[in-house]
Amino acid sequence: MPAHNTSPNLQTAFDIVTALPYLYHRTCILKLPSRIDYRNWPDSLAWPDCHPAYIAIRPHSRKCPGSASERANDAMSFTNAPVTRTLVVGLIGSSIAASLLDIKHYFYISIGTHILRYHQLWRVLAYQLCYLNSSEVLFGAMALYNMRTIEQRWGSRKYASFILVTALFTSIVPPLILMVFLRPLSFGVLDFLPAGPTPIIFAILAQYHAMIPHMYKYKVALATGPPTGQDSTALTFSDKSTKYMMAGQLAMSQFPGSLLGALVGWLVGYAWRNEALPGALTRWRVPGWIVGMRGQKTNAEFENMRRRLESEGASTGTASGIQQQADSAEGNRRRTMGQQLIDEVRGAF
Repeated sequence: MPAHNTSPNLQTAFDIVTALPYLYHRTCILKLPSRIDYRNWPDSLAWPDCHPAYIAIRPHSRKCPGSASERANDAMSFTNAPVTRTLVVGLIGSSIAASLLDIKHYFYISIGTHILRYHQLWRVLAYQLCYLNSSEVLFGAMALYNMRTIEQRWGSRKYASFILVTALFTSIVPPLILMVFLRPLSFGVLDFLPAGPTPIIFAILAQYHAMIPHMYKYKVALATGPPTGQDSTALTFSDKSTKYMMAGQLAMSQFPGSLLGALVGWLVGYAWRNEALPGALTRWRVPGWIVGMRGQKTNAEFENMRRRLESEGASTGTASGIQQQADSAEGNRRRTMGQQLIDEVRGAF
């Protein structure tokens, strides 16, 4: 079949699948040969092929990791981030399924048509499940992956709770703002809310902005002449700039609806961080078994271990005290009368 006759849905699915190797390549930020021993690399020589992001991984060490497996695990992995892995896989899988099954028209919201006319309120819960084009899938998956450090710092249970609470607010607030304020003020022009978890990504980005400091900065010169002492002709970026750029691409991809979702997500993320949301929602946590935790059994095991160590420490301390007293008494018994008299005389002078 000629390329121009391919259906749009199959073409979108093909674009998503072909973009996956690019996503893998972009996340493999550290590519080092495995035959070189970097543990004995001289400090006077530069690192061969070392990416600056390695400084962010181990800022107090200048040596590259010794083994190839250690470098790979440090550079790219979902270690201690099962929720992020589920989000990335689910986003890619649901986007491909929506294209193959020809159901993409169920995942965006037109306020006048879907909400006011046909009362399809279920769309507010469905519009964040997937993206509808390959570029948004690519940038969304990369943004989620690059912000996995939030889950690694918080823990999977707190991170999953934050995602669910954020999804609740971002499912209701953007359509409500669009229906009550923006659509009437624009005389029906602003009526469209695109599909995709852009609000959730920006809520995570708000946490990333507040929690993760930048590791290094660099400047991009705007002029082609020789460098001068003036900084007005250069733009300053940091290692976090690429994350913001990817999120900015998502916010501007389907303007103005995508920008509305991004702003609401950012505000919800900061409200959750500053405890401006109801306290019951910020303190709520998903059950531990959802994220693979064995809460009660693990707590019981630690409690039994603590009691056993305390009992062993108490018995050891008691035995040590008795032994010290016995040694002291034995030492006194071994001293002769002459030695005791000499000690008394020394104490008098």
